[in-house]
Amino acid sequence: MEQTDDEWSRQLTRQIGQRVAYFRERAPGRMTAQGLADRCAALGHPLDRSVIAKLERGHRNTITVPDLLALAKALGVPPVLLVLPLGRELEADALPGQRRPTWELVKWFGGRGAFPAPDPDPRPSAGNGTPEDNQAYLASAVPLLHHDEHDRLVLDWLWEQGRVDILEEAAAAATTEQERSAHQGRLGDVRRRLGDLERLIADLRTRMRGDGVLPPRLPVVLATLIGEPAAGADAG
Repeated sequence: MEQTDDEWSRQLTRQIGQRVAYFRERAPGRMTAQGLADRCAALGHPLDRSVIAKLERGHRNTITVPDLLALAKALGVPPVLLVLPLGRELEADALPGQRRPTWELVKWFGGRGAFPAPDPDPRPSAGNGTPEDNQAYLASAVPLLHHDEHDRLVLDWLWEQGRVDILEEAAAAATTEQERSAHQGRLGDVRRRLGDLERLIADLRTRMRGDGVLPPRLPVVLATLIGEPAAGADAG
């Protein structure tokens, strides 16, 4: 028998409540329901202890997005882990009567793949809608893809920047000219890599603006090097 929307909504809320309890009980010091309520209140979204208790016991039929976000922050977990049982169940119900692999659903939830097709379709993230539906989904996910690439490039830049400091100290402490020359050679390679990354980051930010995507803030030094405002902000 097909699952109705009301049944699915109650089931999903019950599962979220179970995950809230799971993460609360595993928080440092074994957080109490009152402790979780206090954290939510400190975040500006009060949730009474009795409300949390009812949610965890499966006595609530719905949960709001503000409640979900506040609980995730208070518990210190990604919101998606309250919605989907990643790492604990191989499959989950994403929509009424539509059970799919949990990891594929997490990727869909986070904008990294189309809604997964039912088995036995072997294509990764093939989706179960029309090609136009999947194309529209991927187009809407462009900001996420841009930000993923931006994070990767900036993290690479920060890593290489840290290597500069290490190699400069090593060159200064070298006791022979050969050792000093070796460190300086590696330092030159790292600085060239930094220059390449700075160009890639600047080009990506230009593409982001061209796609109508507001680039995120940059570290002050990096922003200055690529000719953006010193604060790293983007005015739009």
